[in-house]
Amino acid sequence: MSYPGFRPSTTPPPPLEIGIAVKDCALLQGLPTEAVQDFLGRLQWFFVPGQTQVVAEGQPCTHLIFVLCGRLRIWGEPHPETGRRSVTDDVVPGEVVGDVELQGKGVHRNDVEAMRDTEVGMLSLESFYAFAELYPLVWKNVAVSLMRYVPGEADPNFVPRNENFVVVPAGSDVPIARFNQQLCSAIAKADPVTWLQLGDVDERCGAGLLKDNLDEWDETDRAFAGWLGEQERHHRFVFLEAGLGSTPWAARTVRSSDRILIVANAKGNPEPSADERAIFEGRTPRQGSVILVLLEEDSVQEPSGTREWLAWRPDVASVYHVKMSDPAHVARLARLLTGRGIGLVLGGGGARGNAHIGVIKALQELGVPVDLTGGTSAGGGISGMLAAGRTVERITHDCEHAFVKLAPFSAYDIPYAGLIQRDAVDRPAKWLFDETDIEDLWLPWFAVSCDLVAGSLVVHRRGRAWKAVRATSSLPGVLPPIHIRGKVLVDGGVVDNTPVSIMRQLSRGPCILVNVSPPEEKLVGDDVLDLPTNRDFFLSTLHPMLSARTMPSIGSVVVQTMCVSGLGSDAASKADLFIEPAISSYGIVEFEAMNELIALGYNATMASFEKHANDPDFLEHFGLTTLKTPLPRMDVPVWEGKERRRKAALRGKIRNSVLLGIVGAAVGALVPSLVFHTPVVEGAIVGSLIGLMPMLLTMLDAPAKAEVAQ
Repeated sequence: MSYPGFRPSTTPPPPLEIGIAVKDCALLQGLPTEAVQDFLGRLQWFFVPGQTQVVAEGQPCTHLIFVLCGRLRIWGEPHPETGRRSVTDDVVPGEVVGDVELQGKGVHRNDVEAMRDTEVGMLSLESFYAFAELYPLVWKNVAVSLMRYVPGEADPNFVPRNENFVVVPAGSDVPIARFNQQLCSAIAKADPVTWLQLGDVDERCGAGLLKDNLDEWDETDRAFAGWLGEQERHHRFVFLEAGLGSTPWAARTVRSSDRILIVANAKGNPEPSADERAIFEGRTPRQGSVILVLLEEDSVQEPSGTREWLAWRPDVASVYHVKMSDPAHVARLARLLTGRGIGLVLGGGGARGNAHIGVIKALQELGVPVDLTGGTSAGGGISGMLAAGRTVERITHDCEHAFVKLAPFSAYDIPYAGLIQRDAVDRPAKWLFDETDIEDLWLPWFAVSCDLVAGSLVVHRRGRAWKAVRATSSLPGVLPPIHIRGKVLVDGGVVDNTPVSIMRQLSRGPCILVNVSPPEEKLVGDDVLDLPTNRDFFLSTLHPMLSARTMPSIGSVVVQTMCVSGLGSDAASKADLFIEPAISSYGIVEFEAMNELIALGYNATMASFEKHANDPDFLEHFGLTTLKTPLPRMDVPVWEGKERRRKAALRGKIRNSVLLGIVGAAVGALVPSLVFHTPVVEGAIVGSLIGLMPMLLTMLDAPAKAEVAQ
């Protein structure tokens, strides 16, 4: 038998326990009692330790594997960006591995792993074929199994029937009893949950667990597995407290869990204690299964030092910062652990990203919590500020300072790697996040960029936050790229401007997607039959007798390219709520339009929720009970935009007239001088007056237009 992780059971399982599992076995449905007894008599019983590979993809299928107690998991392929493996299905007591392969090529199609200590019955294919000759009805059951299974399919949002957590305190300074009480109370509001300690198990299974030989499967092991299975049938979530010290009980909790929860005092020593090391000694946790919870003091405004904790624990996939005195923090942790965390994905769009602030403001007023967030370009930066725990007012102030006062898009450079100076682009990102690490943010956060070297998407979840923001917002051709550890990174919108698929890999909970790069209604004017050359465009802009042509700029071409790559997919359909503010009339560098964009984002969010006000399932999805409609709206200060555009047009005319005046003065002085071989001041004066004429006419006409407007 080519299953090296399997160990023979020291004693056969009792008939009653087998009978309970067999009644749910799809392979035996409809067969007479004597057939079921014949099938069970052919089985050989084995024990598979938790976290052991059962079969590998491509391995020849030589046996059927009947699960008596415990759980097996069928894994899909890892996600190319996040590396996380999706799940095809769980195999629970009464179910079989290998039945589908009977009508295939005779090889296993996926990796299968024992999620916890599991007892299985093995039946060779030769014995099964002999059984099927006696009872042909079994082939009908095999066909039904084949019909419900799609080869290779894996669901990134797969929800197991129940989940077990082993809770490992990182030291004696962790208030584990208080943590237990608060966390279970928060989870119990939505799902049945139980917290088990060694004393609880001793009462039901005897005191032999501390003396048990973990390498042998006997009645003590079977009693614990059966009792644990009973808890799983009655509770959606089971927490097993490992306790301190290296004991058979601690080792058993790790082998009986889906995920490992390390709880630590954030101000404590980050180096693992001897007790913590002993629990993991000789074991390699499965990818993505280890979670670190750092309990922060009430006085902490911004967490710090997480990097050191993670350096000692390279297997940690997620880290959560929690203030136990804040019910909102505990509720957020409960949602994240139970797959109910609400994710917010913010798309890229330059200055249009200010609309995200209005979205956040509306969500907070509605009472919709955001548990994890991320995005691309402007959405990456604003979601990062939200993850840092900043208020809407602080985010608004910080965006205005970073992009209006520091004005990075006004610092033009020699156009080599980009049109804008590198230091001018670095400055706002550093000012916004200083030396804060991504892992020190209150909320889990990611940003997306594109590596030009490998031509692939990069997901930033570790390291300096400012570098991630700098990378995700580096519009190619406009802003210079950033170099990080051998990668040349540009704006993530090149490959995914609305990275909802990344959020789906990180969270099973509801997802809100905000797109601030809608298709442009007009990239060129109605008077343009063919795109003019740059010379014709600038001439029409400067010449007083010609009207300016409407044509796409470098920035708009780049942004629209990313829009095509971002929402050309089914990104909107992957979100539970899709919000798209009506902001197409605003430019990608129109940062002065912040107030208008915030109001438009706010109103679009309220309108989106208003559509679902009578859908109780939708409201429950986002933690709401009822919505009192109509929902409020913000006044959009369009007058600010009109005044801003009027002043910009006036400044443009004055600038153009001054340029024409200089050119006219030069020509008026130069031509007569070449003819008469002497400077002609009068020519310069006449030329400058002709050049300044558009400005003079504009200034004379302005009062009249203002009076008409009033």
